[in-house]
Amino acid sequence: MKLEWLILADAAEVIGNKLYVMGGGWDRLTVHTEFPVAQHLAVAVSIALDPDELGQTHEFVLDVQSPHGKWLASLEADFEVSLPEGSQSKRPQRWQFASSMDLSLDVAGAYAIVVFLNGDEVGRQVFEVNQAELED
Repeated sequence: MKLEWLILADAAEVIGNKLYVMGGGWDRLTVHTEFPVAQHLAVAVSIALDPDELGQTHEFVLDVQSPHGKWLASLEADFEVSLPEGSQSKRPQRWQFASSMDLSLDVAGAYAIVVFLNGDEVGRQVFEVNQAELED
């Protein structure tokens, strides 16, 4: 099993195993107000499963971590992927996940989206939050 991608976006959803993304691929936010700041974001994830991993239940966890190591949000899902009906393919199969969340960002710094599969960290996407100069 391997993480194929982890994308930050303004909106994302998976329908019929197709990923739909709006405003995707960012890694930086500029805040124009005082902290804390409410921020809406979406994440899109793709996992490739080898043929010997099909037909089994797997645990997926996505955590959001603050610059100081505090966990801000967590999403969990159990999933199972099987070969498509009639397929004899021995190639990896894809499982995709998308979700939106509202976060309270307390400080500027490097936040991280961390993905775990079956208890092991398999990837992370860091996004930087900067504060613009505030006018008096």
